[in-house]
Order: sequence, then C-alpha cells, then structure tokens
Amino acid sequence: MKAIEISIGIVFVYLLLSLIATIVMEIIAGSTAQRGKLLKKTIGKILGDQNLVKDFFNSSLYKQLHLAEGNTPSYISAARFGQILLESLFKGGAKVEFDALKTKIEGLPDSDIKRTLLFYLNESNGKLEDFNKMLNAWYDETMEGLRGAYKRRTQRFLLVIGLCVAIIFNANSIKIYESLNEDDQKRQLIVQMAEKAVANDQFLEAAKPISHEDTSRLDSTVQAYRQQLDSIKLQYAAAANVLGLGWNCDCASNGSWKDVPDSTFINYYALLGCPEKKDTPIGGKQFFYVFFGWLITALAISLGSPFWFDLLKLLINVRNAGKSPSEKKSDTDKEGKT
Repeated sequence: MKAIEISIGIVFVYLLLSLIATIVMEIIAGSTAQRGKLLKKTIGKILGDQNLVKDFFNSSLYKQLHLAEGNTPSYISAARFGQILLESLFKGGAKVEFDALKTKIEGLPDSDIKRTLLFYLNESNGKLEDFNKMLNAWYDETMEGLRGAYKRRTQRFLLVIGLCVAIIFNANSIKIYESLNEDDQKRQLIVQMAEKAVANDQFLEAAKPISHEDTSRLDSTVQAYRQQLDSIKLQYAAAANVLGLGWNCDCASNGSWKDVPDSTFINYYALLGCPEKKDTPIGGKQFFYVFFGWLITALAISLGSPFWFDLLKLLINVRNAGKSPSEKKSDTDKEGKT
C-alpha cells in the first residue's frame, strides 16, 4: 500500500506540473499563432504553384477568416478550403461550372496539385458536387497529417517547457520520492489532495487545448487558461509546501513567508511553490543530483496531463480496492464528518 501511495503522490505532482506546462504552451501557441503558421505553410506546400498560393491567400474568403480571428487562421474547414480554392481559380465573381473549372485547372502549370485536381475531375463524371466531395475528403486526410506533425512539434516544445517548469518550481523527482517515502504524514496529505483532484475532474478540463473549430474564442479561451493557471499553481504551492519543494524564501531565519504582512510578497512565493520555511541551499556537489531530478520531471511533464490524470485515477482505484473493510468504513466516517 505504501508503494501505491508514493506512486499516487508522484503522479499527482506530475499532473499539476503537466497542467501548468500545457496551459503555458497553449497560451504561447495561441498568442504567436503557431497553428495558423503551420496551417498556412502546409497549404502552401500542397498547392505548390506560387501564383495559385498567392491567389489563395489574397482571396476575400481567406481574408475574412483572417479578420475574424485577428490573426493567421488556425483552422480552415474542408468546405471553406474548396470555396477559397475555387475563388482563387475564378478570381472572384464568375459562376463555377464544371466545364469552366476543367478549363481553369488544365491551364495551371504542370504540378502535383494540377494532376490531383484533374484526377478528381475525371472521377466525378461531370458532377461538380462529386468533385467537391472528393476534394473535401482529400483535404481532410491532408489535415490529419498536419495534426500529427503539430502533435510531434508540441511534444518537443512541451519537453522544453517542462524542463523550465521543473527548474522554476525546483521540482526534483528524486526529492519528491524521498519526501513521500520518509514521511507518512506528508504522504497521506498528498494522497488526500490527489483524491480531491480526481473527484471533480477540474484539472483535466483546464488542460483541454483550444478547439481548431472555434478559433474565434481565442482571446476568451486564453483568458480562461490564465485563470485556471492561477488556480493550479496555488494547488501546486500547497503540495510543494508539504513536500518541501521550491526555492528559498527571502524571509527571516526559521521564519515563514506566511508571516510577512505584504500580500503581494506572500502570493508571489506561494505561486512559485516556495516552501513555507527555509530549506538548505543547493550546493555544488548537489548540482548533478538536482539536475537529474529536474530532467526526470521534465520528461514526465512531456507525457501530458491526460496521461497522468488517467494513471492517477487508476492508482487511486487500486488503492481503494486494496483497503480492508475497516479502513473503508473509517474513510466513510471521515467523509460524513466533513
């Protein structure tokens, strides 16, 4: 049971740090339009022909998406892609007929996109509706590849952010294990925090990425992320104080940042996960030990919050299933009193 409780404590800390890293990454990605830039680059590659690419991004339909989002669009539906492509070929107002479309496509310079469009024209048997369906299906398949590429990129980005988070919060995995292994009271407190987190699912909800299909909510979503980030950092601060993580406070010897009347000062150290009382500074001999602990934490963070949330639920279920009837009755009595 002790091993399971230690695992719960470690996984819970990893979950909190993963949520922090994921939210920070989403805020950065949203603010810098990383999805939009990758989408634009991918569309440029699949269209190939420079003149067609230029006409596509200068079309009125694409510009409307840009204006609506206030940044490079991070999502273009298959139907909208087809409409923009047709507008690019016909330069705006002309009515799209099948024969006219075939003439336009045949007039394109020889390229992969020309051969692809001609193939779909031949397969559609003269029906513009069938051509649009095949074009939409092709675009959706291409975007599946884009989502995979973006996921791989964010995985690397999350590893870098995870290492920064581990250093900023001084989240040393080795020290976390030692604290949980040596102190039964600390371990019980962390397990209780973990059980409360699993009970309401709020942490996993906070880490959901911004929807590609609802990019108009970018500003409001980023604002919601910032609010969730503050809440999660406070949760981590509570866990860090129990485990003795964080950096030294500039408080009096053997004092506590809780004793300082300045609320700004208190919140600053609380949000950073600063221990309530001073800890021993990191010496030169400890550097590699500490850095290795940070690296383990960073690698754990890079796995993402959904992974740790699911694992945490599994461990808690295993722990509860392994309790004796008297322990379960005791837990029920405690819940009734609270």
